[in-house]
Amino acid sequence: MGFIAIPLPIASLALLKKGLSDVPAQAGRQGPFPFLTQVEPPATVDDAKAMVRDNTAVGVDGLILTYSGELPDAFLNTRDVVKALTES
Repeated sequence: MGFIAIPLPIASLALLKKGLSDVPAQAGRQGPFPFLTQVEPPATVDDAKAMVRDNTAVGVDGLILTYSGELPDAFLNTRDVVKALTES
């Protein structure tokens, strides 16, 4: 059990995370409750590092990259950014 958020501003993600804090207990669940969010791929390595830092600060456990272009082109054009996201 976990939660996947649509792309939202960081402040909204923080409020959402706080609002979800009781959900696992209410559902009779114990253990991890991953909080993931969808994000557009950042343009630069610095943007990727900032994205990871900001999302981690509000309790996001993982990012799901959502590409607006065709996946192969988007992925190949941002290889350094993807590497920065996975290494952070």
